[in-house]
Amino acid sequence: MPHIAFPNRLIGTPKRKMPREGTLKEAPPFVAGASLLVALLFLTGCHLFPKLDRVGNALMIQELKARLDAREAAGLLEPENASVVFVHRHGTSFGNSLILKGSDETGQPLSAQDMIAACLAMTNSRALPPVKRCLRQTYASAEPLRYSHTGLAYKLPGREWQVRQSLRAGDSGVHFQWYGTLDDFVDIALVTPRIEVLIPTKEMQQNLARVLLIDGAGSLLIDPDYNLVAGPFQTQEQMSNQFILEIVAAALQDPSLPISRANSQAYLADSGYQPTILTLRGLRSLGKFDALFSTLHYDQQPYARRYETGEIITVTSVRAFLQDQGLIADIFEVSSDGQGLIFLNEQGSS
Repeated sequence: MPHIAFPNRLIGTPKRKMPREGTLKEAPPFVAGASLLVALLFLTGCHLFPKLDRVGNALMIQELKARLDAREAAGLLEPENASVVFVHRHGTSFGNSLILKGSDETGQPLSAQDMIAACLAMTNSRALPPVKRCLRQTYASAEPLRYSHTGLAYKLPGREWQVRQSLRAGDSGVHFQWYGTLDDFVDIALVTPRIEVLIPTKEMQQNLARVLLIDGAGSLLIDPDYNLVAGPFQTQEQMSNQFILEIVAAALQDPSLPISRANSQAYLADSGYQPTILTLRGLRSLGKFDALFSTLHYDQQPYARRYETGEIITVTSVRAFLQDQGLIADIFEVSSDGQGLIFLNEQGSS
């Protein structure tokens, strides 16, 4: 950032008389605190709101399409009908940087209630500090979430790749479907220069294409009431990953059943879907001001305020559900180092 020199005083304004020696007074504490806060925000602004790497994103888009073409040539996609894949990215939401996934030491997911019960038994105390320390130690053994948003990319014969996902409109809390090209999906609000692609089995691609492009599952399942920490297995609120997961459930349920949020959630509960257990920490503090943060409240998270623990629909849990159901044929990842170089991870991310 170039240095900008400011004049000592504005042109045309009268000079102020300097106070006499010995009469200088310290600024009130709140003034000094406010000045320090402004300075910190100015210095860290570029880190809180990083600029998008347009060159790196363009190269990622090019490589991403090349890898999809290679999968089509290998017979993993449906070029004669409609190819459908899952695409994962990490966006700009504040909440995404404040949460960590948690699991037990064997790698098998536990419910929030079971995890809290285990910590109560281990600490032999119902005092909150020991229980919270126990939970945080459990969370600390897990890796941070690599992706925040999942979407569905589809390609009709002779057409370009399109993406369907859901977003919220600013701070209004209104949840809506987002349509765009694969280029837009990579280039919009992508902070971490990394994209993961899950290629479903051909049968699953056909089912997804049916409910998404013919039955209109997107319009039937979108809920305008957005909540960043919407709980699983409920239909009062919805968050972005939950929307895609309900489309998955609609593609798997009995085709004779109507497409609805209630039916999708019933299918997920019966088929063994397990949400990710998260430590909310900073989100918990924001949640105390529900009136100011309309996109964040804990009506569906009974353990959030007391134990800082919640069950959230994450990309990690969506991927695990798809793999457990045997619905994924291939996974790959495309990322950029910010200098134009592309690194490929053919095994996908964990």
